[in-house]
Amino acid sequence: ASVFNYCLYHYVEDEGFIRLKVHKVRDELVPDYAYSSSLEAKEHLFFLTEQFNLCQRLNGLYPGNGGCFHSQIGQCKGACCGKELPEDYNLRVEEALERYHFEHENFYIFDRGRSDDELSVIKVEKGVYRGFGYMPASEAEHLHEVDDYIQNYPDNREVRQIIRTYLKKHKVLKLLPF
Repeated sequence: ASVFNYCLYHYVEDEGFIRLKVHKVRDELVPDYAYSSSLEAKEHLFFLTEQFNLCQRLNGLYPGNGGCFHSQIGQCKGACCGKELPEDYNLRVEEALERYHFEHENFYIFDRGRSDDELSVIKVEKGVYRGFGYMPASEAEHLHEVDDYIQNYPDNREVRQIIRTYLKKHKVLKLLPF
């Protein structure tokens, strides 16, 4: 069984706003993020809501109708009280779903290679998966040459989910922000 029992999903509501919702895993839906606990999921949703000036009420973090608490202090731009258009609000939601995926924005992941004298390396830059490759373990101290060993590959949500899951489940040899 999966250790990720909670997920963050998004959907478009009647007024056209993209809403984010934490829910137990649902096989028929494709999650944006997966978490091992309800608390971890809620904390991440609070983080995204704050980082991208999203609406607490639209994301199910503030009860009732009318303006959310963040709209009262100027952190939410008023999607919950008719002060912001769905098109403008949704751009930030999409940015939150696409741009924030890892603890660091730029980093390499070094782990075991296909043999003892080799390392595998993955590159993430500006929150986007750039590619991976294999390098001689003896070159590990020559960080300026790491990119020479990396093959570029296209980024997508699934590959970022695989990397996040791998980092949660495994102790890698080294995660190096740059």
